[in-house]
Amino acid sequence: MPRVAFLCEASASAGLGHLRRCAVLARACQARGAEIEFWGAGPLGDDLLPGWVGEKVPRRPAATGLVDWLVWDVRDPQSAAAAAQLRPFARRILSLDELGTARLAVDVVVDALMTPARAARSEESPDTRYHYGLAYLLLDEARLRPAPAADRAGVVVAFGGSDAENLAVRLFDALGPGPLPGPLTVVAGLEHPDLPRLRNQVEALGGRCLDYAPDLPAILRTARLVVTKLGLTTFESFRLGVPCLLLEPTPAHEQLARELADSYPDWPAWNHGLATPESLPHAAQRLRDLATRPAELAAATARAARFVPAGGGERVTDLLLR
Repeated sequence: MPRVAFLCEASASAGLGHLRRCAVLARACQARGAEIEFWGAGPLGDDLLPGWVGEKVPRRPAATGLVDWLVWDVRDPQSAAAAAQLRPFARRILSLDELGTARLAVDVVVDALMTPARAARSEESPDTRYHYGLAYLLLDEARLRPAPAADRAGVVVAFGGSDAENLAVRLFDALGPGPLPGPLTVVAGLEHPDLPRLRNQVEALGGRCLDYAPDLPAILRTARLVVTKLGLTTFESFRLGVPCLLLEPTPAHEQLARELADSYPDWPAWNHGLATPESLPHAAQRLRDLATRPAELAAATARAARFVPAGGGERVTDLLLR
């Protein structure tokens, strides 16, 4: 029986996206007969994993024994060195995402968001196999079933993790008077830097503010528009047939979102770039305008519904277990 270990991050600051996609892959490996374990997901991950992958899955504080595969999903600036240190404990290592680190000491890299422009900048290793493209998105497809159109009425704002850059508050500061495209739900994050102010803003807009949303797809499913940054939430929304308005916290996010829009003509999002004093009023105005532009919103909804290929979990599992 193949043995597959997962090392990922889940915290108030990092959010749950890495853990969610590792759980998708872990369940797919379990279904194919693999023995799985988690080598570290933090206290938040330890709380959630029993419900996501089963009570009996071992959760170990560090590498133990030798596994057939280690799935590496950690955004560590020292990724190459850290992966090399774990090599004695894993016959092979698969990295989810090419993390911008030259020549990661891994056997396989899977990066669903790789673009031709980004690939041209990457320093690929001749010893590593690379698999790029949206076909490798790890989404919980069983839980991402679009709701009937009549049940999708709201606007969900979710900037992930702790929203360290305070994007939600800054967006609402820039929001002028007028209607929104639907009732407002804001997912703040467990360690939001300005939670009292955000709650007051959301209350003034007649919305609800959630400090924590371990079942974010259930909330996204009720939306007709999601306001977020580029990340797993973006593609979960697309899979649910919900377009996005994107505001980015870092230049790296902004560049990747722009390159994805350039690479995919049917990109179902409004990219507003890096959140700056200049871009925030434009994003806020777009949010207001979509309340009175149903045809524009409907066209983006149609693009979102067909944008994400199915079967990413099975494709990545094939790389591990074929």
